[in-house]
Amino acid sequence: YAANVTVAVSNNGSTPATNYNIAVYNGETQLAKAKGNTIEPGKTAETTLTFMPQRNIGNAVNLYARIEGNADEFASGISCVSNR
Repeated sequence: YAANVTVAVSNNGSTPATNYNIAVYNGETQLAKAKGNTIEPGKTAETTLTFMPQRNIGNAVNLYARIEGNADEFASGISCVSNR
């Protein structure tokens, strides 16, 4: 069965965040990746990523989300504020 992870991304900068991706990892393995939606300054947007869990994942997982983009986007103040 597919698994969904919802990631909230906040733009703490003064310009819209437009050119970034959101990726979900288990340890070093990327499970899903999606293009982030435009986020206006001071706003937060949620993106749901879907992936197929690995059969050999074991009993413990270390899921986390990471924002990937160019340096200009990070200078604008985007950050992953939560993942659930």
